[in-house]
Amino acid sequence: MTVKRWRSSLPVGQSGGVLCSVGHPSDDAEDSGIPRQLQFELPSPQVQRFCLSLAAQCATLENVRSVCPYCAAQIIEISRDHIFPDFLGGTRKIPACATCNNKIFGARFESKAARQLLSFQLMLSSLGLSQIPLKQGVRWERAYEHHGELYDLEHRDGGPVLIRTKPKVIRDEHGRVISVEARSMKEVKALAVSRTREGLPVEIQEVSYRVPFEKRHFDFEFGPDFGRLAMKMSAALSSLLPHFDAADIQPAMRVLRGDETRVDEARRDFRPFPSVDNELPLLSHAIYVERGLTGLHGLVVLFGTIRMYCKLASRTTNREPCAAVGILDISTNQERFTPINPQGLTEAPLVIRTADHDRGCDIWANELKRQISEAGAEGWLVRGRMPCRPASVLWQSSTSDRMLQSWSSNTLGQQRPRRPKPKID
Repeated sequence: MTVKRWRSSLPVGQSGGVLCSVGHPSDDAEDSGIPRQLQFELPSPQVQRFCLSLAAQCATLENVRSVCPYCAAQIIEISRDHIFPDFLGGTRKIPACATCNNKIFGARFESKAARQLLSFQLMLSSLGLSQIPLKQGVRWERAYEHHGELYDLEHRDGGPVLIRTKPKVIRDEHGRVISVEARSMKEVKALAVSRTREGLPVEIQEVSYRVPFEKRHFDFEFGPDFGRLAMKMSAALSSLLPHFDAADIQPAMRVLRGDETRVDEARRDFRPFPSVDNELPLLSHAIYVERGLTGLHGLVVLFGTIRMYCKLASRTTNREPCAAVGILDISTNQERFTPINPQGLTEAPLVIRTADHDRGCDIWANELKRQISEAGAEGWLVRGRMPCRPASVLWQSSTSDRMLQSWSSNTLGQQRPRRPKPKID
């Protein structure tokens, strides 16, 4: 049995897999995101205490917090939760209970949000724009089409590889399977074992050929899991503020634990926020939290463009004004957390017009395109769209997804036929 592998590494342009002949063999077989220091004037004694508090809570995890910042329950089984998610490259952690971190977040929203964000991260890595290390097997599904065949882009052995989305089955004129192009040795060996049991001859050989990777667009789908992820990131950073009280944010945290189906606390925010925007390297991530007389607010920026405002609390036990920002630079794989003066983050609108929402998504897409081009990869088109939802779940979705009045007239109205006007003789 001769086995060869077909695969590719950087630059992406060669596909990989195994050709398995089964049963009847046949011959037809940048600016680049250089770190920029935050330029803020800090008041002395208060900020010195804040710096010491932030550094101590971030770096010294042996001082275990007795209360989970997410559920406000006493921590019985300690766990470490990333401030920036580890799938985005975050390394700094905070203490949390094992139930919230290991059982709730991953199952309910993190894994869903990670799928799309990792796909975009993989695209940036394949273009040489991101230094965030990716885990083996990270996949961008249906990333590319070539000669009618769909391919996934997968991270293998330190580089991107094009893998068939589905095995390719070739049959003869009688409908009998003569060959199968599988996606991995594991898959082809399992197929070979099953065919051998049926008494069919099996020949395994490797073929190698190049597939030019020329995809130039990426679609973002802004679903509610984006909001839940942003809420969790904001809550994690806010737990490092002086005199943080987990009880303050419990109404907002219910959306993470699944007690509430609405995600009004997290809203797409199309407003510029220069205090963070001007300090953010290309295509990088930021979290900003601010506490004051109007409560506790958060802002999450993903890939330098996508903004989510998070309303963590309308009122807090301690109203001493303070703020902090965290930045994760994807071009250097470095993160930093800095206490700063409150920058005046205000609550984002709960309800917006459909036209304004669509215009905001277009602005995000154009800004992503600009940053990708400025970082060194021109010609990419990024599009954003809302996932379609059936009418039965519209009232369980965040009103910030679309204008409620627009849902009512455009979507719900389509479910009921209009009554015919009475005839007048």
